[in-house]
Amino acid sequence: MVKIFLGIVLGVLCLSSRGGILSTAQELFSSPSPCADNLGQSSTPPEVLIFLTVLGSALVTDKAFREVCDLSPATPKAFKNFVYGFTYKAAKDLGFEDLRADSFAKQTSSPLNCVEPLTTEKVFLIYFKSLAMFMSSAGVLNITNAVPLASDCLEVIDVLAEELVKEDCPQSKMKTLSAGFVVFVNKLGIYSPDTAPSIVFYFGEEAKRAKKLS
Repeated sequence: MVKIFLGIVLGVLCLSSRGGILSTAQELFSSPSPCADNLGQSSTPPEVLIFLTVLGSALVTDKAFREVCDLSPATPKAFKNFVYGFTYKAAKDLGFEDLRADSFAKQTSSPLNCVEPLTTEKVFLIYFKSLAMFMSSAGVLNITNAVPLASDCLEVIDVLAEELVKEDCPQSKMKTLSAGFVVFVNKLGIYSPDTAPSIVFYFGEEAKRAKKLS
């Protein structure tokens, strides 16, 4: 069963390189793809692929989640400035000095200046692939729990969206996604000064990759 599901996940991954997460999520439960043969060659851990596939399907089935991930009305500068401010405050709240907090904030926000347009796919990957990669590196995410953790994460985002999102206010969506990230990793017990550099690293890496997406 796990092999079949991984085949589906990898099929979605291969298709997403052509059509994007939002369109390929609709094909999530189609027959397994030959791309499953490439599992050992993938640079993305299988548990991360499963986590992303479950959340990717929610972009189709969950209107609130889909709308939160759509930051297309916002400018890259506005997104960059929000992420800088959010990261800086989060780092300060964890006890980091100004210089280190500023360094973290620049690492997460600087690449966002060139991410345009802010499509659902890009925003989804920046937040949720970085989250999944971080959880995997921390030893929390695995093939067995990837599906329930994705469901738990979606619930956190949906609850916050109901509380925070305001119509025609992209910043409220940014706040929902960023706060949801922190709430979720804190709930898992992996949000601390020790793990902060890793969180910053993975978020920054996905922000850089988002620049290369058309």
